[in-house]
Amino acid sequence: MLSAAALPLYQQRSVERQQRWLGGMVPRLLLTGLAVSVILLLSAGGRVR
Repeated sequence: MLSAAALPLYQQRSVERQQRWLGGMVPRLLLTGLAVSVILLLSAGGRVR
């Protein structure tokens, strides 16, 4: 989830700030996954025989 460059910066945050950041990322990741799933579902009709 975190790149090697961002991990040290993330670890410098307090535990509370880490949890808030992760809590803010969860909805974005879920929506991104849902959007990708819908796109694949809609485009699969033309790709699958």
